Amino acid sequence: MANAAQPKEVIIEPVGDPNAHVSWCQARYKSYRVSDNSWQPYHGPRKPCISPYL
Repeated sequence: MANAAQPKEVIIEPVGDPNAHVSWCQARYKSYRVSDNSWQPYHGPRKPCISPYL
């Protein structure tokens, strides 16, 4: 397959209001920590908060 489609690089750039992101994460996750943008699930390591405002 000489003409196989190559994967496209996706670049995500913040486009929204950073305050809206923090507010969304705080409302969604009680364990949200602003200093490193993470939340703590019941099991496993902390995870990054990915909001619709990023």
